[in-house]
Amino acid sequence: MSETRFLSTTLANGLTVIAEHNPAASSFACGYFVNTGSRDETPEESGVSHFLEHMMFKGTDRRSADDINREFDELGASYNAYTSEDRTVYYGAVLPEARARLVDLLSDMMRPALRQSDFDIEKNVILEEIAMYEDSPLHRVFDLAGPRFFAGHPMGNSVLGTVESITDLTRDQMLRYFERRYAPDNLVLAAAGNFDWDELLAQVRELTADWTPSQAARRKPALQPHAGFERETDSKLNRAHLALYAPAVSAQSDLRTAANLLANVLADYGGSRLHWALVDNGLADSAMLQFDGGDGAGNFIAYVSTDPARAEQVSRIMLDVVRGIQDDLPTEAEWQAARNKVATSVTLGSETPFMRLMSLGSTWLYRQEYVPVADSVDRILGCSLDDVRELLADRPFDRAFVLQLGPDSQ
Repeated sequence: MSETRFLSTTLANGLTVIAEHNPAASSFACGYFVNTGSRDETPEESGVSHFLEHMMFKGTDRRSADDINREFDELGASYNAYTSEDRTVYYGAVLPEARARLVDLLSDMMRPALRQSDFDIEKNVILEEIAMYEDSPLHRVFDLAGPRFFAGHPMGNSVLGTVESITDLTRDQMLRYFERRYAPDNLVLAAAGNFDWDELLAQVRELTADWTPSQAARRKPALQPHAGFERETDSKLNRAHLALYAPAVSAQSDLRTAANLLANVLADYGGSRLHWALVDNGLADSAMLQFDGGDGAGNFIAYVSTDPARAEQVSRIMLDVVRGIQDDLPTEAEWQAARNKVATSVTLGSETPFMRLMSLGSTWLYRQEYVPVADSVDRILGCSLDDVRELLADRPFDRAFVLQLGPDSQ
């Protein structure tokens, strides 16, 4: 019986190709993971990573924008792209017989035409998107809180940018950023599912033969976060929105699994400390907390929505809960439940090449590591309370920053 196997190589131009071959899979997924995001932008380039993501769908020398959209549709592909603080990802999933066309399409997109006319049109789309997020209190509260917490660290850079930075951005600035950050030695092509490795490698080598490396670098300064509480008033809102940030370990840390499990104990929907303290008691309509392990620096991030008249009380309870876990560690029952839930989620996700693709690419970008599903589950189930004790030894939630956005409750 054939088993899943991992394969990897680095081409002469610096492009890394990794793959998890599963002959029993009924689909194929692949994607380009670009080691770039808003943290790699200068102030003058703010928002260019996300803007460029849009432009990658606007055509190449071989395909128009209509061609790209039509071909994805003809392939029956499930596809998309996203930009974060430290990576930009373009991906698709298809039936195995459409593998070669999907690889060709995604590879062609990695060398966009970046036409001035498309740039001018898409700039208006980006400005509309910024305006749309300005109308979303959930997004606004994090846009306001993030830069204050990160206090000058590049992880606090805005993914969307501002109206001013996007308005002033030129096509030539974008081209220079593209040439610097989308070089093959700053990309990883990941694949998962049912395919022939030798055929895939030969195709990618031919498609990328003229790509030139750039030796792109990334700054990783130490995080020196801002702590405290601040309030922003908006009389048009009828709810209070609370964003909390606290420092955490990075994606490279051995304690990242403990951090992920701790977030589950604190804020898993329907069975967590924040849920019982706030939502179950009717004090808030939503309460979430997650661990975000970034490249070289991580954070815990929480969000609560409540009645403005209760905002002060809810903020105090939220801080009491997250700070309290530093002294009142998870019980064995809480920790076992969190391990079981996260391990189940990882196992269920691994049953599709698409979900394996996301894990493969991100893990390689951060740690140049391949982790089989069984090993991931073992790490989760083997994570102990001693690990969370070590994670919380420097009391990260004592350095939390909270921003409240809403109407004046006085």
